Amino acid sequence: MSGAFLLTVAAASAIVAALAIRIALPFLRRVALVTPGARSSHKSPAPQMGGVFVLAGAFLVAAGALAFVGQGESVLRLAPALACALALCVVGAVDDLRRLPAGVRLALYLALAGAFVASQGATMRLAPAVPFALEAVCLTLAIVWAMNLTNFMDGIDGIVVAQFTPAFAGFAALALAGALGMGEGALAGALAGALLGFFVYNRPRAALFLGDAGSVPLGFLGAALAWRVAHEVTLFAAVAPFLYFIADASFTLARRLMAREQVWRPHRSHFYQRAFDAGQSNWSIIARVGACASALSALAFASREASAATLAGASLLACMATALLVQSLRKRGGQTP
Repeated sequence: MSGAFLLTVAAASAIVAALAIRIALPFLRRVALVTPGARSSHKSPAPQMGGVFVLAGAFLVAAGALAFVGQGESVLRLAPALACALALCVVGAVDDLRRLPAGVRLALYLALAGAFVASQGATMRLAPAVPFALEAVCLTLAIVWAMNLTNFMDGIDGIVVAQFTPAFAGFAALALAGALGMGEGALAGALAGALLGFFVYNRPRAALFLGDAGSVPLGFLGAALAWRVAHEVTLFAAVAPFLYFIADASFTLARRLMAREQVWRPHRSHFYQRAFDAGQSNWSIIARVGACASALSALAFASREASAATLAGASLLACMATALLVQSLRKRGGQTP
């Protein structure tokens, strides 16, 4: 795989996603308009379901590019992940248009994540000493948590783009270095590009949101690619790029559970939401999230063949970088633009 191939895939995905959104935006304004709610940071209605075009652009370009260079078997290997992501996109689109009960959504998420884990069989085991059934259950729950936390964290303009674009770009770089397969690299590069195309409309102040049709399948694909990275490279390389989202969502959930809050209800208590409400600008927040994700992705790439001691040091650095970001979000800011 060449760098030119990955850059072409990313650029094509960005163009396809941006053009598709431009064409569809008037329609989305009629059928998918969302009004501000308890969890919202925006003040006026705007359409959602932008994630449909992120996924469509990425999948079409990645599959077409792989087929063009004679890598049809890579598309087949990715088929279970793509199929589950598309199914999650449909569930999310239905939820965006008419709210589904939380229990129904969770049951569908568990079923689709479980189906994906089952489709991989014993080829992607991370802990061979653990009974296969137990490992499969743990992986399914981890994927569902990744899907939900991405949805939880999609609360201000551009934040998912800031987190996922560097992470997917880092996974593409691992493929370029030969640590991942060509299919995974093409998919990661295409997703990074499509997210940048979407950012044209999702930058502050956003004209379009991902919606559940985008945030949930993106969380799934991030987890699916991270699973492959954990198997082929290291667990650190898989987890580090997403460390801020993991930390913010997990600490916030734990804090709400300890306060005996109804955790399934909308809220505005994530670190980034508190920073926004305290006056920090949207651009400032997503710039720091993107910088942190980029630094962590670079650290993960640099430590791909490191010793256990070096990985321990890299993990400490990653935790420190995440802690610094969280600390910066606890400071008061100026007027939000």
